Amino acid sequence: IPEQVERDQSRALANDAGTFMRVFTDPSATMPEAHLLSNGRYHVMISSAGGGYSRWKNLSLTRWREDPTRDCWGTFIYIRDVDSGQVWSAAHQPVLRSARSYEVIYTQARAEFRQERAGLLIHTEICVSPEDDVELRKVELTNRSSPRPLNLELTSFAEVVLAPPG
Repeated sequence: IPEQVERDQSRALANDAGTFMRVFTDPSATMPEAHLLSNGRYHVMISSAGGGYSRWKNLSLTRWREDPTRDCWGTFIYIRDVDSGQVWSAAHQPVLRSARSYEVIYTQARAEFRQERAGLLIHTEICVSPEDDVELRKVELTNRSSPRPLNLELTSFAEVVLAPPG
């Protein structure tokens, strides 16, 4: 008997322009939801937990494996509080630390990750340029925890392969 898998709590919303968006709130779902951003030459696949790949034409730019049980491949942004030593990632992967709130929003043009961790709001947007073969990642951090400034360090990471996907 095949095991039944419950889908993540998600909702599809339509806005006035007729485009749809999908919203997910469970970063550790059994089967992560995937979203493909592309301009026809440059492609980014991103999961609802933040894993995925980047490809240009017939070349893999970052390492990725077709394994639904592991979602730890892709381009990641690490956030470290220099004073406390705590480390998070801009999405759930690869650090896998639970957040007070977590939301992934997929639209036709971008993928957005929103989370709150101890008063720190982390908002990440990922898109592919329609004109140029490049992906853009923007991270916005908002300190709502206290009047004191936070001393944060951001580090980006990708395992670059530059080879055919196989």
